[in-house]
Amino acid sequence: MRQTSLLTLVSLLLATACSHTQPADPQPDMKTDPVSVDAPADDNPLFVASPLPYQAPNFAAIELGHYRPAFERGMEEQLAEVAAIVANEEAPTFENTVVALERSGAILRRTGDAFFSISGTISNDEIQAIEAEMAPKLAAHSDAIELDAGLFARIDAVYQAREGLTGEDLRLVEETHERFVRAGAKLD
Repeated sequence: MRQTSLLTLVSLLLATACSHTQPADPQPDMKTDPVSVDAPADDNPLFVASPLPYQAPNFAAIELGHYRPAFERGMEEQLAEVAAIVANEEAPTFENTVVALERSGAILRRTGDAFFSISGTISNDEIQAIEAEMAPKLAAHSDAIELDAGLFARIDAVYQAREGLTGEDLRLVEETHERFVRAGAKLD
């Protein structure tokens, strides 16, 4: 009797899960500008830290047109920050190399966090177009950083002198070094 009840329950759950009913609103109303998918830069909420707790993305203020300019500016600013790390004439240290690299790219990180949260849960033609356009640019951006010989030389110097670092700092140095090596920084 118990097995029959269990089998009936499982059958009902499967039947319910496999039904082909359409949700009432398959695409939540997203703010979009049909004329231009690039919003003016001066009012882009992704350019500044969110006022919400834990700096959670303020999705109520973000429009689809904000993402492209924020990705572009974020990549540009992070490359400038990386160039400043490489140009630093001081000997490489955990603070002036690894921590500086971790802190670089704030706009890009904010933009990516917000955009990929949306694209992973809601998808439409505009989101897919932004994703298709940005994917190769983001890959090239990562390569530009992880294959930068000057930056890797600084990271490697910190890695070689890692003794004496605390547990968390040591782990960050090791993971950063490994990420660069796996990306190909040591290849000729």
